Amino acid sequence: MKRLNLATAGIVAFTLLMAMESSLAQYERSRRSVPANTETQIYNFWNCRNDVIQAVNGEAERGRITTRETTQHRCGNRTQRVLQVIYMPPAGYKGPDDVYLYSGSSQSRIYLNIK
Repeated sequence: MKRLNLATAGIVAFTLLMAMESSLAQYERSRRSVPANTETQIYNFWNCRNDVIQAVNGEAERGRITTRETTQHRCGNRTQRVLQVIYMPPAGYKGPDDVYLYSGSSQSRIYLNIK
């Protein structure tokens, strides 16, 4: 009887450990690599319905965010207006950086690794 209880306790402990590991994994974010000392396009905004792009702004914990309007092949249209989000890391910095983008009522977070 003691063996059965010990085996059951071991199975329960193992199950709890696996559940904890699984819940921690959902918070791990993959980081997109970007080169150091170079401007990099990290995101695009466009609107296929009416070609109106809401105001976009952003901030980075370490780097600088700018936007520029251009055209790209989107929505079956070779000259679709697009707002590019450009990231510039601090001079000489290498390591993680988090970017926050705001458009209308939505917020996006982009995880970067400067190499």
